[in-house]
Formats: sequence, structure tokens, C-alpha cells
Amino acid sequence: MSKFLPCALQLALLIGSTTALHAQAPAPTPPPISARDRAAIHAMPLPSALKRGDGWVTVGPSFTVARTACRDARVGRAADRLVRALATPAPRARTRAAAATLRISCGASSGTTPRPVEDESYTLAVSPDQATLSAPTTIGALRGLETFLQLVERSDSGTRVPVVTIDDRPRFPWRGLMMDVSRHWMPKAVVLRNLDAMAAVKLNVLHLHLSDDQGFRVESKLYPRLQQVASDGHYFTQRDIREIVAYAADRGIRVVPEFDMPGHTTSFLVAYPELGSAPGPFTLARRAGIHEETLDPTRESTYRFLDRFYGEMASLFPDEYVHIGGDEVSAKTQWNTNAQIQQFMREHNLKDNHALQGYFNQRLVQLLATHGRKVVGWDEVLREDLDRTVVIQSWRGQDYLFQAAQQGFDAILSAGYYLDHKLPASDHYRIDPLRLANAVTITPDPTRWKSWDLTMHAGQTEILSRLTMYGPPEQLRGVMELAGTFVSIDTASLHGDTLGFQMATQYGKATMTGVVRGDSLTGKMGIVGMGLPFAGKRSGGNDMPGTRPPAVKRIPPLTAEQAKHVLGGEAAMWAEVVSAETVDSRIWPRAAAIAEKLWSPAVLTDDVTDMYRRLDIVSGLLTTRGVTHETGYPVALRALQPRGDLAPLRTLVDVLEEVKYYQRLSTELGKDLQPSLVSLADAARPESRPARLFSSLVDGYLADPKRQKNASELRAQLAVWRDNHARLTPLLANANQAGDLRALSEQLSNAAAAGLAALDALDRQQKLSAEDAARYQSVLTAASASRAAVTNTAIPAIRKLVDKAQ
Repeated sequence: MSKFLPCALQLALLIGSTTALHAQAPAPTPPPISARDRAAIHAMPLPSALKRGDGWVTVGPSFTVARTACRDARVGRAADRLVRALATPAPRARTRAAAATLRISCGASSGTTPRPVEDESYTLAVSPDQATLSAPTTIGALRGLETFLQLVERSDSGTRVPVVTIDDRPRFPWRGLMMDVSRHWMPKAVVLRNLDAMAAVKLNVLHLHLSDDQGFRVESKLYPRLQQVASDGHYFTQRDIREIVAYAADRGIRVVPEFDMPGHTTSFLVAYPELGSAPGPFTLARRAGIHEETLDPTRESTYRFLDRFYGEMASLFPDEYVHIGGDEVSAKTQWNTNAQIQQFMREHNLKDNHALQGYFNQRLVQLLATHGRKVVGWDEVLREDLDRTVVIQSWRGQDYLFQAAQQGFDAILSAGYYLDHKLPASDHYRIDPLRLANAVTITPDPTRWKSWDLTMHAGQTEILSRLTMYGPPEQLRGVMELAGTFVSIDTASLHGDTLGFQMATQYGKATMTGVVRGDSLTGKMGIVGMGLPFAGKRSGGNDMPGTRPPAVKRIPPLTAEQAKHVLGGEAAMWAEVVSAETVDSRIWPRAAAIAEKLWSPAVLTDDVTDMYRRLDIVSGLLTTRGVTHETGYPVALRALQPRGDLAPLRTLVDVLEEVKYYQRLSTELGKDLQPSLVSLADAARPESRPARLFSSLVDGYLADPKRQKNASELRAQLAVWRDNHARLTPLLANANQAGDLRALSEQLSNAAAAGLAALDALDRQQKLSAEDAARYQSVLTAASASRAAVTNTAIPAIRKLVDKAQ
């Protein structure tokens, strides 16, 4: 949940979950939108079905909205917002259009609070003189109004909407965004503007992570010390919460609160230490990671406290679900050293801490049921004896989602949708809740195999694993098992006594190098910028009589009935290294790609190029909703360079991205979390649009045998980057992080010069000299290294040019 690898040390989640052992192939379905019609619109998410007609309807100053048998005030307010958005004039309206009307009809509302399953369908028909929106429910009408606004195009001739017929409904009922307001405080204004953005892309669940080791963020009148001593003065009043809930409901969005327990509870224990498994005293955590503080699940006084607490919170949050967290209970939990807790476990036949947590979770399920609430928990709560009303949120890997559904639990996916990993939108877009990602098949070879039981060290934590390799040295394949999860190793090498391989994980590539001496294997695993040493001994092999290859856990595909248990998913925005000033830029626009994956038919969400075409347009729409992912960028640049022209600095930072996964935190171990984040890494985007576009130009150029396509655009861009260093250097005298900026700028200039030289050689159909090629490769290697927690994402595309010219 906090998902900070260097402290959490959840290596099983790192390398276990995304490389599954079986894939579910989707049934082929004809696309409900033709390629021609798709290219003519820029809506996101794509509708379930759309047919483009001829012509347009003009929506000028005389445009009106009429409601027929749709009297819900929420629709009226949404229509007013639509009219205000359309009131912004086009650049130059050259023609005076006839009055046009959007007529809305919808069924009766089921209440003012959105339910977990709503009929969100609608139809929209736009003709040259009017538009008609019909929906069976209020929520459907709200979704249709958002689509209508996305269809709007502005030009010199005016504001217009294409003639179109749409029949739309969501693929999944649970489409969420999780915001962590505990690690770094996010004021009410931040939450409200993100609700507006969520509505624009049809996300319908705001999951608020309201308590953790770093702070408690809701006013409690029954237990006031929670906000008085455990919030640093930053919390939502009960009035704030009611406003947030009402604001969300007005947009058809549910609000699900999370109070994490029994781990991640330092803020509870600072306020009420008698709840703890240790005597205390406790202090709020100032650093990321897993902390040992836990609630005592064996005392009835704990449940009396939680009964009153949840009763109060239920009066603030009307949704029928409450999230209890349940993740990352420390392996060093204070349960282990508490004699009373150990005695309780013996008396109740609870064999380990996982069983004790299961007891705690079941008590919470029963307790919350008395307040009319059901439970959501992170996938660590998954147990066979857990009440089947609990919704499992899969974060350690998609296989946990499948396991939950196969055991009869409803489940939602967050693995692969972690926005704080700063991955490109395309990576999130490729994750589908009903298809296991990166699936491969390993067939154990009983005639050529060896297994080692390994102990990996991450800090002072030991992680047990088993490595099994199959086949001859020149064709090795294998499986690694950690904590019940399995990763396939498709390629490996054994040279002499050195064993090496790489694994694809949900946290990027992991590399492993070990030395085999007799029955021992020692070495180091590299992942997320860390090197984790390991050591172990042979535990089996075809040359060890009486041993058999370990069983490989396989994840079967979901049946049609099991697939019904997959409710959808949530994008997750954890806040270890984001603040109120930067959080929008880490959520948007990438979350819109996840929103489309959860709304649109699967057959429409496999075209990454078209996704980016529409994402770039939707990004501008989101800005009009008030989110600051674009407008905050110049502010962040000005914080780096207090005076002077920002254009040269922007040229540099435009191609920089913050390092991925938890590399930034892994380089800042021991540092306290800061309330504001204003460094170069915070100004840089999670995904560089200029670098992505440049890479696309390079691919097009290299695919052209005549080397003419995109050549002039590439040359112009490389020249700008080459010359930018001379423009930027004089402006850095008073800049923050001037040394980092100067070094990165020089590297970009040198890399661009290498790219221009490669272009020259390719244009002449010649090769670079061996000396020049070696020099340019050295330049690119230096430029590709991360510095100040950023990387230059234009370098891989430049390297393609240099490689081709060698």
C-alpha cells in the first residue's frame, strides 16, 4: 500500500506478480467504432459504440439545454456547468449560428448518494440542428454530458459538435482513483479539483487514504486527539468531509474512506497509545516505509474503540464500503514480543501473525456490518476463511486479483495502475484487469534441473526464496519463488561458475548475478536502484537422488462466472514524494488512460498511438477543470530559476523525467519527508511528451529506406537541443540546483550533437568512423545516467540514430 520498496522490502511483490504463468486470451470481437470514425473524435474514454455522421451542430452563445422528465438537481447543475464551459468564445466566430438545443431525458434518481453498482448507460444523438441525450438514470445522464463536452471542437469558424450517434456504458462498475492525503497533506481544494477531473473521464470512486504512520486526516469529535496530536494541524474538518462527499456525489462519484490497520497505525497510537501492541510512547513517522507500530488485536478495548470510531466515520461517509487497509504488517511486528498477544494466539489456535491478522479482519467485518458497512482490504487480507462480502484490492500483483475472484471474492485491480511509479501512460494502458500481464509458460524439465534455497538481505530483513533452473547451460530457463509468488526466467546464462539472468517485474527489470561453488550460490540482485545480496545452498536437482523439481504454481484463466467478480480497478497515487503543488502533475493526464481501460470495451483499448493522440487533447480539457498538471509547470520552473527567460530551462526540463518506481526514495534513505517538494525532480514530468514525440519521429525516419521522412523535423529539434546549453548557461547564476542543471544541459547538448552527426552520416548513406562512434556512445552513456533523481528520456531515441549510423 505505502509500497515503498526500500523500507517495505516486499520483494515478493516486486518480482512475483506481473510475470504470471498463464494468460487468458480475449475472445475476438468486431470493433464497435470504425477506424475512420475513431480517427475523427478525441473523446476519452472511448464510447462503447459510436457512428460518425456528416456535418456539425454549432453550439454558440444561443445554445441551450432542456431537460425532459429529468428533474434531478444534479443533472441541472451539470447542465449549467456544461453551458458555462461552452460560454468561452471560440477564437473568431465568423458565422452567426442558429440556436441549438441539447435535450436531456433520464429516469428517476435512486437517491443522492451513488451506489456501488449504478446503471451508467446513455445514448447521445447529435443532428445538424439539435442533440438528444437519453439515460435510464441520473448517473447515466451525467456521463453523457461529459461525453458531449469532450466532442466539442473550437476553431476560427466557431464552436461545434460533430453529428454522431453514441450508445455507451462502462465495462466495469468500479473505476477509481486512490489519493493518499496522509504522507503529504492534500488540502480540500486539491481534492475538489481532482474530483472535477475524475468526472471528466468518468472515474466514479474517490478512495481517500486518510490515516497512516505519518498523519491522521479527519476530525473526530469522539476521539479528538486523533487530529489534535496526530495530524500536524492538517486535517479535514467534518464539514470539509461533508462538502467533499456532496461535491463528489453531485458528479456521480462515490467516496470510500480508508483507515489503515492493524499496521500503518502510528498516527492512531500517537493519539491513543493504549491501543498499541507495545507500551509506547509513539511519535509520528517522518520517513517513508514500513513501521513496526501495530494495533493490539487481542484486547476487547481495541474493538470498543473501533466500534465507536467507525460509527462516527459512517455518519460522515455514506458509501456502503469502508477500506480497512490491512497491508504491510511488519515482519518485526510488536506482536512477536508481546507475551499477552502470544498467549492469546496459543489459546485461539492462531499459528502465526497472518492468522492473527485474519482474526482481526474478521472482527472488523462483523463490527462494520453493525454500522451498515462492507469492507475493502488490500490483498494481504485474502484468506479462505474471510467473509465473502469483503472486496480484495490487488496491489502486489494481478495474480492476487485472479486468486480472489477464483475464491469467490469481488476484487479490484491496482497492480499496474500505480501512478507514483511515474511510468508512461502506455504502460498503464497495457494492463487489463481480465488478462494477466506479461504471461509466459514454463515447462519444468525433470531431466535437467537444479534448485537453490536462498536468503536475500534487504537491510536487516531476510527474504526467503527458491530458485530453480532448467535445461543445459546454453539454454537455461527458470522459476523464482518468493512468498508463494512465481516469476518465470525465460533467458539465463551460466559461464563457468557465474550464473546471470534478468526478470521482468512490475517494478522494472531485475538482474541477478551469482557465483556457483559446489552446492552454494552467492551473489546480488539489482532492482529499483538497489543491490540486494543473497546466499544459499542446493536443495535439489536431477543429480540429487530423492529430490523432485518444485511444483510451479499456475494461475488458471478466469471462467466467465469468476470474471464477474472483477469489479474494475483503481489508479493509485501514493504521496511519499508528492505534495499539494505537484500531485496533479503525477495524476494527470496519465490517469485518463487508466480511466479508458476501465470504461471502454477491451477491443477498443489496444491502440497506444491513438490513445496518445486523444490523451494530449484531453490533457487540455482537464486543465479547464482546474487541475494544475500544466499550469503548475511554469511555477515549478520559476522555483528553479528565480529570474530571467524560462524558455531555455523549459527546453531542458521538457525532456527530463523523474526516476521511476522507488529509485528516488532509494537514494534518499534516512531523509525525512518534506512538506513541500520543489526540486528539479518535482518540476520534471513523469512522462515527457517532447521526448515521446521525438522518439516517434526517429522510428518513422529509420523505417523509411530513403531516410527522408521526418528528417527535417529531427534535424531542427536536435539543433535546438544542441544550442540550448549556450542559451541556458548564463541564466543559471542564481538558479537552484545550478550544478545539476548545467551538467544535464551540457549532456543534452553533446547528445544532440551526436545525433546530428549520425543524421549527417545516414543522409550520406555512410557510416560513422569507429572513433566517432565510440566517442558518441560514451557521450550517450553518460547522458543516460540519472542525476538529481531525473533522467533524460530523449537519449534512447538519439542512441537509435547513432547505432544505425555505425
